Amino acid sequence: TIYHLAFKYIRCSEKASAVGTEMVISFLASSPKNVEMAPLVSNSPRAALAVSLLVLLSSWNELVNGRQHYHDVRSTESIPQHVSGAFLSNGDLELTWAPPSAGTFTGSIVGYMIELQPMAPPNNTWAYGTGELEKSMVPLSGTSSHYKHPKANMYPYADYSVRIALLTDSTPTQGPFTEAIVVRQREQVPQGQPQNIQVTHPAQDPTSYPPVATQLIVWWDAPDGLWVNNTPISSFQVSASSPRHTATITEELEVEWQEDDPTNTNFSLALTKLYPHTEYTIRVASVGKGGNSKSSSAVSATTPAHIPTVAPQNVSLATRGPSSLSLRWNPIKDSHPNSNGKIIGYSINYMPIDDIHCHGVQCPKPTECQLEPRCEFGDCIYESRPNGTLCDDDNPDTENDMCVGGYCVGDDVGGHHDNVVRSRSLSMNTRSHGAGYMPFFEEYWFGWWSGSWIYRWGKDGNYITRFRGQTSTMQIWGEPDSGYYYLARWSSRRCVKVGPFTSRSTRWSFLPPGSSSVGGVCTDDKYAYCMQTRSETVYVLDKNTGQQVNTITLTGGTTGNLYGSFFVVGDKIYYGTGRRFYRHNLEDGRHDGFSFEVGLSITNSFFTGQDICVSSGSSTIYCYRILKQNMWKSFDEPEFVETVQQVGSMSINTRGYGGGYIPWLKEYWYPWWSGSRIYRHLPSGTYLGRFTATSSSRSNRQLWGDLRQHYYLASNRDIVKAAWPSNRRLWTYRMSGTAGGVASEGSNVYAMRTSGSQVTVLHADTGQRTKTITLNAMNSGDRFSTIAGGFFVVKNRLFRGARNDRRFYRYDLDTGEYDGMQFSTSLRIDNVAFNGQDACVSSGSSTIRCYQILTNNIYDMPVRHKAELVEGSRLLNNEMNQMLSQELPSRFFALCYSGEVHGFSASTFHSRCDNKGPTVTIARVSSGSGTGRIIGGYAPVAWTSARSYHRAHHAFLYKFEGNQMHRTDPSLSRPQSAIYDRSNYCPTFGDGHDLYIRSSCRSASTRSRTYRGSGYSSSWLGGSSSFNIDAIEVFYMTEDSYDPCRNVECPITDCEPVNECVLGRCVSEKRPEGYPCDDGNNATAFDTCVSGTCVGMEHHTTVPYYKLDELDAGRSYSIEVRAHTVVGAGPWSHELRAKTNETPPAAPPQNVEVEATSSTSVVLRWQPPPLQLQNGPVRGYEVYQDRNHPPIKRGSFSEVPVTGLQPFTQYIFNIKAYNGAGAGPMSANATVTTQQDRPEHPTELQAEEVIEAKGETLKVSWAPPLRRNGIIQHYTVYYQEVGGHWKAVNTSGPQLAIDIEDLSPFTTYLVRVTAWTVAGEGSPSRTIAPRSGEGIPRTAPASVQAAALSQTSIKVSYKPPPTQDGIIVGYTIYSKPELVAQSCADIQCGAYDQCHDVGECYVDST
Repeated sequence: TIYHLAFKYIRCSEKASAVGTEMVISFLASSPKNVEMAPLVSNSPRAALAVSLLVLLSSWNELVNGRQHYHDVRSTESIPQHVSGAFLSNGDLELTWAPPSAGTFTGSIVGYMIELQPMAPPNNTWAYGTGELEKSMVPLSGTSSHYKHPKANMYPYADYSVRIALLTDSTPTQGPFTEAIVVRQREQVPQGQPQNIQVTHPAQDPTSYPPVATQLIVWWDAPDGLWVNNTPISSFQVSASSPRHTATITEELEVEWQEDDPTNTNFSLALTKLYPHTEYTIRVASVGKGGNSKSSSAVSATTPAHIPTVAPQNVSLATRGPSSLSLRWNPIKDSHPNSNGKIIGYSINYMPIDDIHCHGVQCPKPTECQLEPRCEFGDCIYESRPNGTLCDDDNPDTENDMCVGGYCVGDDVGGHHDNVVRSRSLSMNTRSHGAGYMPFFEEYWFGWWSGSWIYRWGKDGNYITRFRGQTSTMQIWGEPDSGYYYLARWSSRRCVKVGPFTSRSTRWSFLPPGSSSVGGVCTDDKYAYCMQTRSETVYVLDKNTGQQVNTITLTGGTTGNLYGSFFVVGDKIYYGTGRRFYRHNLEDGRHDGFSFEVGLSITNSFFTGQDICVSSGSSTIYCYRILKQNMWKSFDEPEFVETVQQVGSMSINTRGYGGGYIPWLKEYWYPWWSGSRIYRHLPSGTYLGRFTATSSSRSNRQLWGDLRQHYYLASNRDIVKAAWPSNRRLWTYRMSGTAGGVASEGSNVYAMRTSGSQVTVLHADTGQRTKTITLNAMNSGDRFSTIAGGFFVVKNRLFRGARNDRRFYRYDLDTGEYDGMQFSTSLRIDNVAFNGQDACVSSGSSTIRCYQILTNNIYDMPVRHKAELVEGSRLLNNEMNQMLSQELPSRFFALCYSGEVHGFSASTFHSRCDNKGPTVTIARVSSGSGTGRIIGGYAPVAWTSARSYHRAHHAFLYKFEGNQMHRTDPSLSRPQSAIYDRSNYCPTFGDGHDLYIRSSCRSASTRSRTYRGSGYSSSWLGGSSSFNIDAIEVFYMTEDSYDPCRNVECPITDCEPVNECVLGRCVSEKRPEGYPCDDGNNATAFDTCVSGTCVGMEHHTTVPYYKLDELDAGRSYSIEVRAHTVVGAGPWSHELRAKTNETPPAAPPQNVEVEATSSTSVVLRWQPPPLQLQNGPVRGYEVYQDRNHPPIKRGSFSEVPVTGLQPFTQYIFNIKAYNGAGAGPMSANATVTTQQDRPEHPTELQAEEVIEAKGETLKVSWAPPLRRNGIIQHYTVYYQEVGGHWKAVNTSGPQLAIDIEDLSPFTTYLVRVTAWTVAGEGSPSRTIAPRSGEGIPRTAPASVQAAALSQTSIKVSYKPPPTQDGIIVGYTIYSKPELVAQSCADIQCGAYDQCHDVGECYVDST
């Protein structure tokens, strides 16, 4: 039974080791009860081994068979005698005994079995309690009657009951045990308190917020003397109590002693579920085997502060004003159980509400450069993101896209310059007319005008040789991809194609119509173009045959003598004559408005693929850059030129020392030496303006711009880095002496003092010094004398130019040694501006001379062009590939997964394509109406098997139908769900999903949920909403020589501590919402991170009241208050709705208009005062006809008629708006004149006789009507004889009198007058009855008769005239003697009369 129990808890180590002459069978404890087998000791190794194996095998046999045997010696006297024991000072248990008496046992003694039964101390200590402890069986070999049991194998401080039995070599082997003896410990069980209690706060994770505040980490050391093998300590119990909370938090840590544990082993335990910012009393107790414990002394600790979990209560309105609201609330005491820390202040948030003008207003989505809009008074307000914020203007031909004034603006990387400047100068003998560039050979060719020789020059400007060409060559044009060349032959009036070189064979010849000489020839990738001098016609020819296919007529611009200055460049034609080039559209020949002047008369010119180079027939050639990159060759890595020469000059006021080139703006900046202003110039010299250097830096000896929109200054003793356009200083490094130069390359900034050989290297991001380089001039002659900005770095080479040496020396930055290259300048080096290719030097004047350092400009970033976007697709043909490339310009993809090649499964797809960046999926439909259709999608984010949606604004789906590609719109309805990423899904797009390719990658379904487009539906993509797929490919975006992250700076802020450029875009790790930060504005407080931006609270206080100012009068606001601890903000309080007092409107009604609707009425119309100035809801309007009198109308209307007015009268109206507080200011005068009406009757009508020869005229006069009701056009005078008919006479105008003629004399007339306006005739005046004056009788007396009374008297009788023209006062009788005719001879008749024989005339009626 003993062995059976013993072996139940042990296992054999399966190894035996020989130590001297002893053989030991080792056992390892597999139970904490640690039943052990002691070594067998014997003088005979063989005997010891035999006994040990015997015991082992016997025990094992008993264990396996499950039988329990007790072997005893028959003699009761065979027990050991005089057993005694004691604990030694070192803690070991020493046992002694006497062997049994001889003859009391059979066989020979081979050893003893010792039974050690630990006993809890009698005083029932915390360590052992009343629990029964496991005993140990120790077999001893040999006849020794002495044994020491090591302290390490005993329960510390426990008493032991000991029994011993004899072992013999006979059967049975073990005799009976002795009576038990109890050996008492010399020492009592220690107190057992854990030692060195310490409490710490948990480590905080910077990626999570708010920080953990409900935990304390408790640390302690094991109690003295108890952390040993068989320790009674089974666990430690940690408790935390607080007077603020009744419950005690208790956590238990179970422990087990491990071999090699130190006696003062340190333990720790996290107490959780505590209250933030609460002081706790912490105790750690050692728990013994019996479950009792011994506690340590108490220590105090306070949990970390946390954000409040209680909101301010009873937020109410104290007072209100027209522009302010005074608030108050109950303060949150620090002792409040949910304050979670000391309340350091409150923040107040408010916003206008109940803005009826914003009801139903849907603000359009903001652009990349705008923040989310808000509606105020019915208008959508968009605030711009900071200038310099990175964006994408969706233009593949731009770079460095950034926000400027709320708009995304990029720099063109291709296309034509609209500001052409001289880029360089060349020196080659051009001989006269006839020049060209051969891009295929990279050679310049110049024809000998009077002969047929053509002279070849290399791209390095060295003469090569000559060959026979053709005579009278005015222009040479070479093909970029072959040795063919074209000649414009002046005298023969032809354009010819020759070659390929070295062949001189003419392939075709074209003779334009007319007799003009040919002045120019060029080609593009499709056609050849031929042009005559002094002509506007461009002949378009087939390049292969020379046959004319079209003509283009140049319009606008100027044409004239054409001496080889004719170039077709992309979609433009450049035509040069005199000293100017004109640019025309190739499509229609129209001048596009751009031209530029050259510094020489154009005798010959050539085009290099980027520059137009002009000569006047001498060795001087000026080149002008018209393209932003070379159209004929890819960007070659710039190399150092072998010989540095002056290549150009500029005229810019450099103002003294300093100066530099700004590559992202392509500007030259020159500081004012004695001040802090910096002056900006274009390469043409055009002055753009000035600004103050960052932090008003002065005495700037050099300025340097990098490609990430930073500039550096060597200012006094400082090296300064600043951002553009914010002009914010980023860092400053203090040099040990005056700074003489600064330059940057890559992640390093290099600086030198004005003298000396040491170069200080700084980290570009931090400004920290990383190392110092000492330059070794060797035998160069560089004396390291004073530099004043004569310093630049390019391609790991440093150029140092001493001011008075007029010479630059070049050093290797890896070794610091002079590399053997130097060059001289013609000017003292007071400043240098390195533009990426040339070092432009000035002596502080306006003369700048540029020296070419590199073969190409290192700042030029080309746009890569490839034949295919997707390399290796079996599903896309070339046309499809080209169409897809137009949607993804400058992006290139390689295969990561093909169902056909790698197997159709989601796991294979993810294993091959996960974490590889943006991808293009291509699939072929194999069922339904869409069979054979190629479909797919672009995922701008990487697949990760994350089982989540990915936000992707630029994702799209596409399909090919016929020869057309169709794609979804750029704007998604749910961009946050653009991509669904799951390990058992093949590529899947959209929420729910727009394209779901199942795990087999052989079937798919579609829904129209996230993506949008014309005709987009569930069947748009694959012909139906469910279909099969027989082929699928996924391509990932590859790294290419075009680095989209070049020139992209990803700023690091408090809220974006990690920000890296990925595929041209900044990918940041944002701090959690609410994370404390500093927005740099002292006026704000409680700054926290919001969507990656540090935002401070404008309204804050440390007391439980606050006054909101500068509010709009009469407006309702929603107000919330929250409390802050040092950790952050708590929850917002319940909403308080409050309204400011109304005040009368601050502005009058707007756009007041008044319209005359009749002669007695008008209508007024107006618009309300501006919403933000209404100071409360406008209740109505007051209409004033006289501002000094009460209003004539008052009410709620915006249009009102006014009647009862006088015709044709000017009125002035004013309008006031009023709200609950009264009326606002009066509007400006609105003036109107009522329409004209019929006038009233004229007044003061009178008539008088006009004294004339006859008395038949009356002069009638009158006064105007009292109410004219308009402009009097004329008057009508009516008159009639009494009893007669009315007659009328009109005045010719508004005159007030008229003469009525041809009246009957001495006749009474009735007269009246009316007035006329445009409205018609007015009412008549009163009628008067004047009498005409007496006149000369108009008729002769009637019935005149004469009778002879005698020979001398005649009686004349008559009656009065029939008309009474006055009172007859007398008659006059006239008589004369007449001879009585006796015959016709006595009289003369009138014409046509006849005389009859009696002497009378009669009328011949015939």
